Amino acid sequence: MEKVSVVIPTYNCLTFLPKAIKSVLSQDYQNIEIIIVDDNSNDGSAAYLANLSNEHSNVTVITTHGVGAAAARNIAITHSKGQYVAFLDADDYWYQGKISQQVMVHRKNKHIGMSFTNYDHLDEQ
Repeated sequence: MEKVSVVIPTYNCLTFLPKAIKSVLSQDYQNIEIIIVDDNSNDGSAAYLANLSNEHSNVTVITTHGVGAAAARNIAITHSKGQYVAFLDADDYWYQGKISQQVMVHRKNKHIGMSFTNYDHLDEQ
């Protein structure tokens, strides 16, 4: 089973981050590593992420100091060990089965180098 590296950059998103991470941890596809890059948050994210990485061996937390989301993603990619890399923003979440369905598409279509999925646009209301 191919490993999927989930890359999550975050900056002061503690309000949304637990839901994002839970949506990854609850996927039916199990060979997942989660690489979270905390870009110098000051909202309590560091303590939350420290506890999370202690509880889950497949969670890696990297702390940066104001590099921005794009650079944070690139840093996470350099630490990834997966055959696939999936991007998730800290204020988003995935539906159940997203990873297994997307991996299945790649298994059936070896010529595909990249894929993406549609999304539902939600706001705080």
